Parts: sequence; structure tokens; C-alpha cells
Amino acid sequence: MSVLQQVLTDARKLATRLRDHDSSADTLLSQAQGMFKQVESMKEYCEEMNELNEAANNRPRSALIHSIQQENKHIRQLQQENKELRLALEEHQNVMELIMSKYRQQVAQLVTVNSQPSQPGTQEQAKLTAHIERVSEMVAVMRKAASLGDEETNQQHRLITALATENKVRCWAFSIRVHLARLRCGHQPALLSYQARLDGPIVDACPGCNTAPHTIKHVIEDCNTHKHTHQQHNMHSLKALWQNPVQAMAFLRSSGLRSFNDNKSNF
Repeated sequence: MSVLQQVLTDARKLATRLRDHDSSADTLLSQAQGMFKQVESMKEYCEEMNELNEAANNRPRSALIHSIQQENKHIRQLQQENKELRLALEEHQNVMELIMSKYRQQVAQLVTVNSQPSQPGTQEQAKLTAHIERVSEMVAVMRKAASLGDEETNQQHRLITALATENKVRCWAFSIRVHLARLRCGHQPALLSYQARLDGPIVDACPGCNTAPHTIKHVIEDCNTHKHTHQQHNMHSLKALWQNPVQAMAFLRSSGLRSFNDNKSNF
């Protein structure tokens, strides 16, 4: 009976590990759902960009639309990958539940046999031996399934981490594009000319030189207050907003038109 007790002990340990794997799978599924919500929010930003380009109605509109179409294609790919990941997690859970149900049936039968009064005889001994062999086979299957489950869980965790990192980078890139697009069409709250259009009593004169309306064209090309900043970041015309967005963002920070973090919560 010591062999039987060892088998039962191993079975309890394996059942505990399976519960832990189920918990890990639920956690991964929750993370995947969170990522899907993030992708949906990114899609909403794409729609806002389309509306902004329609309102701008200027030269860079076609280039922005082409870029947004490419981003939409990549977002659809991410959504498909997230869907496949959720299906894989559900399939893993179903397989583990099936194995556990079979395992519980075998253990229940073994416990029932052990609870009955032991009677000498070769027939009862043969039945007990057969049950022990079947439980041993189930233990081997459970160990194999647990090892495969660990490997699959690690792979899925690495995949989710990579997708989360990529989504963060793309959210940051979207925020930069939204900011530059608003500047190109003059719909940036930091510009007094835009504030004056929304609220009439506001004076739209440039706060630096007070000689012309506070527009992005004036700040980049004409304002003498930012002359040193123009030279420092090589910003002398509006074309730099399209040709060199990195230098453009550095210039905007130095000139005070962008004094917040690059994330979507600030727009």
C-alpha cells in the first residue's frame, strides 16, 4: 500500500500544479483582453486622425491618410494575433479540464476500491493492480501535460510582453503624429491664433515679438524671439514639420509649444 499512497501524493501535487496553470491561463487571458481594449482605443485615434485631415484640407493630407492606412493594416494584424492567442488559451484550458476530469474519475475509482473491505483472493488483487496501473499511466500523462503546459505558458507570456511593448511604442508614435498634424493645420491649443478662433476676446498676437499673429508659420519662419532655436534645431520653414519630425518635436519643446509628455492623455 505504500506505492498506492505515493501515487495518491503525486496525484495531489499534480492537481495543485494544474490549478496553478489554470490561474496563470486566466491571468494571460485577462492581459490579452486588456491589450485588445488598447488596440480598440488606437483604432479610435486613427478615426480621429481621419477627421482631422478632412478638416485640415491642405497639402499633407494625402500623406497622412496613406500613413494612417498603413497603421490601420498593422492594427488589424495585431487584432488577429490577439484573437489567435485567446483561442489558444481557451483550447489549453479545455484540454486541461478534460485531463483533470479523467484523472478525477480514476482517483475516485481507486478511493472506492480502497474503502471497500479487503478480502483475500487473486481476483481482487488483480483488480487493484489494474487500477494502480491505470492511475500510474494517468500520472505519467499528467506530468507530460504539465511540462508541455509550462513551455506553452512561457511562450504565450513572451508573446504578450512583446505585443504590449509594441503597442506602447505605437501609441507614442500616434501621439507625435497627432500633435504634428494639428500644428500643420493650425488646430493646436498652444497657438493663440487657434484660441482666438474659439474664443473671440483672446488676442492672437505672438507673445514673443508681439508683431504678428501667433501661428505656426510665424513661429517657425518669422519670429525673431526663436531665432537661436531655429538655428539650433535647423528649423527655417514649415517643410521641416514633414521632412524632419524629430527635429520638429525638439524645436516645439524649446519654443514652448510642447511642454507635456508624449502620451495620448495629454491631447
